[in-house]
Amino acid sequence: MNQNDEKVSISFLGDIAFFTDATSIDNVNFDINDYVDIIESDFKVANYEFPFTEGKKSINKTVNYNHIPNIAFAQKYLREFKFDLLFLANNHINDWGSEGIETTKNILTSNGISTIGAGKNLEEATKAFIKEIKGIKFGFLSFSNSTHNFADIEKSGSNPLILNHILHELSILDNSVDFKIVNLHWGTEFVEYPLHSDVEIAHSLIENGADVIIGHHPHVIQGYELYKDGIIFYSLGSFIYSPLSERIKTKVMLFERCLSISVKLNFTKSKIAIEKITPFQNNLSSPFPKPIQNDFVENYINSLTKAIKTGDYKKLYYKSLKKNLIKREIQTVLHFIVESKGKYLFDLVKLIRLRHLTKIIKSIFT
Repeated sequence: MNQNDEKVSISFLGDIAFFTDATSIDNVNFDINDYVDIIESDFKVANYEFPFTEGKKSINKTVNYNHIPNIAFAQKYLREFKFDLLFLANNHINDWGSEGIETTKNILTSNGISTIGAGKNLEEATKAFIKEIKGIKFGFLSFSNSTHNFADIEKSGSNPLILNHILHELSILDNSVDFKIVNLHWGTEFVEYPLHSDVEIAHSLIENGADVIIGHHPHVIQGYELYKDGIIFYSLGSFIYSPLSERIKTKVMLFERCLSISVKLNFTKSKIAIEKITPFQNNLSSPFPKPIQNDFVENYINSLTKAIKTGDYKKLYYKSLKKNLIKREIQTVLHFIVESKGKYLFDLVKLIRLRHLTKIIKSIFT
């Protein structure tokens, strides 16, 4: 086979978070056969959220779940998936400060998993990951828009999602790789449509040399688009992200929150092609999703993509914001109050976050 005909398959998955209540290795509904197509890819990538830590002191930030993943549990299943690279630029990776980031990177590295997007300082967090597979060279970059979590010259954290900063890092990769893949932790949680400002950023990055953009953070699927010569997936949803509280919430939440997609892309020296998009669904019995394929889900994903193509996403964003952040938060709070007989009222009220209310108020007058 001519070297130019070599094909490299890369699978991209959504958010991964091993919550504290996911601690029993033996009591999960996990079937490796559900993920064969992913595992057989040449390279496997996902977003990893909650850091490992040996300490008990979290940093001060608005939203801090204080979850400490069970290391044995997480290592076992990360090895099962045979991940090659995990994106760490997100709003939780600095929950336990520099110790949590260092411990996480060390544990993942010891399991043969590379990391990108976070570090003890800005220089380490910004560093690109370059990998050659079958003669094709890939450059990966990872950024987060969580301002409280930004790394700095002497501060741990994630790589800042600032347009000029990203453009600079892209330019450094010019002439040194065949493809540039950019991971962006952005968007609004639980909203199925991207912000218009995020679409503009994505377009600018493609126009300036990015080939693929992979989005995380909303915890729901958003649409994708083929823009010029690039591919943009705005959000893949939550792949492994199912604590006990979330499993209870799904009884009153709309189904979108339980869905994610894996995206398998094929690369040759001269082009990129989407080989397969596989929907997955979380359930109440396990943190691990199951593949799901039916007309309803397929039509739902197609509708999200169509909204981006037609521009309807701009008005649908605010409708989704109001529906998902008002209805879901209120229903969830009421459900937990009844189930717990008021015991967890204080904690549940905190589910309605100030930044959500600010966006809702803004949307009412938009």
